[in-house]
Amino acid sequence: MNIRVFLLVCKSFFRRYKQVLNTCFVTFLVMLFVTATALFRDNMYNMQDELNKERFGSWFVVEVKQGEANKDLSNHKFLTKPQHAGSAVTVYDGSYTFKMGYLGYISEEFFTENNMQLREGHLPQKDNEIALEYSTLVEYGYPTQIGSTIKISYSEVYSASKEDVIYEEYILCGILEEYTELWVCGDAMPTVIVNKNQYDQIDTKMKFDIYSYGIKDGVELDDWHKFYLTLNDIMKGIYYNDSVYNYELWGAEFVYTYMYLAVVIIGVAILTAKIVDYRRMRKDFNEKMRNLGASKKQLLLIRNIETMVMIILFGILGIIVAYLLGNLISDKVEAALNIDFYRIGDSVIKRSIFAMIIAILASWLSDVIVILKEKRHKKSKKIRVYISDNEKQMQKRRLNHKNHLIKIQNRFSKSEGIFVRLGIRIFNLCIIFIILGSIYNVVLAKKELEANDNKYDLVATMSDRYLKPYEFSAYIDKDIPYPEFADLYEWAFNNNKINRDYQDMLSNCGIANLKLGRSNKYLKYSNACITNGCSKNLIDMIESVAGVENVEWGLYENQRRLEWEGINYNETGLSLMQNSTELAGKDSKYLFGTEYLNVDKALFERLSKYSDSEYLDYDAFCKGEQIILLLNKNAYGNYDKTIKEGMDIVYHYYPIEEAYGYDVTESDIKKIDPDTFEEERKINEMLFDINTSAAVMPMVASVIYLDENNKEEFADLITGECYYMAIASMELANKLVDNQNELLRNCIGKYVGKDFDALYKLNLNYNKFNMRFTDSAVLFSTDNLVKAYTRVNNMKCESFYMEKNVYREQLATSIMQNAITVILALFMNIMVAIMFAQNRCNNRTKQFEILYRNGMTKKKILIMSMYEVIREDIWCIITLPIVILLQFFTYKIKLIKLK
Repeated sequence: MNIRVFLLVCKSFFRRYKQVLNTCFVTFLVMLFVTATALFRDNMYNMQDELNKERFGSWFVVEVKQGEANKDLSNHKFLTKPQHAGSAVTVYDGSYTFKMGYLGYISEEFFTENNMQLREGHLPQKDNEIALEYSTLVEYGYPTQIGSTIKISYSEVYSASKEDVIYEEYILCGILEEYTELWVCGDAMPTVIVNKNQYDQIDTKMKFDIYSYGIKDGVELDDWHKFYLTLNDIMKGIYYNDSVYNYELWGAEFVYTYMYLAVVIIGVAILTAKIVDYRRMRKDFNEKMRNLGASKKQLLLIRNIETMVMIILFGILGIIVAYLLGNLISDKVEAALNIDFYRIGDSVIKRSIFAMIIAILASWLSDVIVILKEKRHKKSKKIRVYISDNEKQMQKRRLNHKNHLIKIQNRFSKSEGIFVRLGIRIFNLCIIFIILGSIYNVVLAKKELEANDNKYDLVATMSDRYLKPYEFSAYIDKDIPYPEFADLYEWAFNNNKINRDYQDMLSNCGIANLKLGRSNKYLKYSNACITNGCSKNLIDMIESVAGVENVEWGLYENQRRLEWEGINYNETGLSLMQNSTELAGKDSKYLFGTEYLNVDKALFERLSKYSDSEYLDYDAFCKGEQIILLLNKNAYGNYDKTIKEGMDIVYHYYPIEEAYGYDVTESDIKKIDPDTFEEERKINEMLFDINTSAAVMPMVASVIYLDENNKEEFADLITGECYYMAIASMELANKLVDNQNELLRNCIGKYVGKDFDALYKLNLNYNKFNMRFTDSAVLFSTDNLVKAYTRVNNMKCESFYMEKNVYREQLATSIMQNAITVILALFMNIMVAIMFAQNRCNNRTKQFEILYRNGMTKKKILIMSMYEVIREDIWCIITLPIVILLQFFTYKIKLIKLK
């Protein structure tokens, strides 16, 4: 190719800059969307991973010991070098009353490497500075302003006396975000932080060292837990950060792959069509170049150079802009979430290059097709002349002032051929079917989730630290005269028995009694009562978790004795449990349990679905006058037939030792003055009532016999699975505690006076919550975060989230997949409509000029063109308004240029 031809190519290339820029802009948009899709996929995973590390620490394992770090762990090829922190003595508040955890220090490296966060301030640098968690400051009533004075106390020796207590005052220099309540090793971490020098000055043998190990950059394993087990063989007792490394990040790979491929296919198709259109407009130029002596190879080279410049140059520009926009958007998200997650990984670069290569190959393929078409012999079209003697038919074909716009437009359309006209209509019809089908798929997934959404996502229950044996007595015979009881009291007094063993008292009164002691291994010891519950700090933390739709706080107990008329301990299986070996290998259960809930119609209907009892009454259930009993088979596989619908069930008072942890009447009875004997006898009569009579007696409105078919339905209500599990309203719990307080006030109120409420009054405290998640919980690892809070706060947590999450993820996947499908379908429909409008404007330029010169106004030409647009695009009614508007402006701009 001579220099003249080359200069002509460059001159022509720049002269048609509008067409070139138009094609370049399409290339830019395609590569922008392709790269943005790849960035979204990778950084969605990165964001979830960093959110987990921000909450639970980025360490992999933590070693707690006295002395140097383990050498095998320190030199492991996958682990980072250990970072050091230390805990020393147990620290108390300023009055040496409440334990606040450990006093210790955290190195800057430990703080940074493990992704710990400061709410405000800084770590201690001076000897008189101190840093604490925000929750610790609030819980113990300390001020939360930097610069405040914090008074603490501790002892450097075990079993400290008053003389051993050290009181210190510090200046608050930093407030930390939560970590002791979230980290797996949080109970070993210091809650009160001083600097290293102050820490070293504490002279105690109670110090222990904390070493954290992270994962080196670039290390990726399929099974992190398996790797941890190999480390645990090296060093026993290390903590593993399962909240981060066992958590499966949400992200339907299918959705992301579908999204990426859809964007690539649609984008490349649009780009190829645009390049073909560009080359069609260069047809005259190619003909001129051929006349100047350019060969087919040279023309192909010219086309390839133009294509490479437009695709590679503006494709790279699109990729760069996608990176910059991603960085800009992620900066805002990172600032809001206080994390750093945005990265441009190798996979993103590979996907962008892949899309660019596909676009280049598609353009080359279109070149081959164009060359093959040019080789074909162009046959002249035969012109058919229609002659008819029918005057009416001739009249229809004639143009007049009424039909000339429609007739001319019809001739324009027919000139494009039947396949083009039919293809446009079929394309629009397909788009509407795609949109309606996508909406239907989302609705179907939503209904499937709702059908399986009756359970709570997560249930957690707080247990007492100490387990208690069950102690029961049969119905007390109220006809036993009190003088006989008085004689018993005298016997207990004279024989130094005091009033501690109700077993002896009941036996001497001839009353049947059953006590299941700790030797019984077939029945779980009771460990939950309604007066011991969650702290205010825990409640606040649970309710602030992202992804939680609502938290229903309630009560659960298994320490209260239940009895009913005709109770038979053989039916319960208890009398057989004590010495039987037949139950070996069977799961043990609590005996009695009650779940107190804020009742609503949905819960009541859910329970009553499995019962046709005539006694069920919603209002009575809400008022605490009724309960619904979920009855398990006893240990020997039989249902208890002594408890029936319609009978009253006795809820006993809490025994004194369970209510307070000690017997409030155990004042040194041996020293009681004989003159007060009668008074003390009355007190003990009332205490006898506490342990034997009914606090409330609701009706058993329904008995639901649990079996393999329905047990799963109530799995979220059977906390700690009991043989007898009652579902009751919160109103019943209020009655129970009010009656207990009234009885105690009558019993000991005159002795303690005004101090009764402060010292002995029982209050309901939430010890359980039922939680429902939002559909977005999969993005916030809500289940993981709540489990961490419950684990540290001694709550037993049972999650039904993963079971429900199957349907929730199906819905999320369906929404994303179908939303992407709809967006791409709409985008394709609009882009094709604009391209058709532009092509028609270019192809009909000469015809429009002729019509305009012969007297047709621009307005009429526009109306004629829009008639064609409406007739074709009405097949996709959803996009019709925007398509009409865009094509209107396309024709309008073209007609403005008519001369």
